[in-house]
Amino acid sequence: MRPLAVSGSAALLFMVCLFGWWALIYSGVGPSLPRGPLGFFLTIIPPLLPAAALVYLLKRRGDAA
Repeated sequence: MRPLAVSGSAALLFMVCLFGWWALIYSGVGPSLPRGPLGFFLTIIPPLLPAAALVYLLKRRGDAA
């Protein structure tokens, strides 16, 4: 069940970062992004980074299978 826990933690962190990033963008505080595919990827990719880092650290620590 450990990989499911890691996936759940990463998914939760991703959702928190994603909604925080979107809130910054759409409130006008964050960066203005271009329209089209580039803007889409710049909206999605930054929140993936903390989730990927969490999975990497948990696997490195030995908590994940």
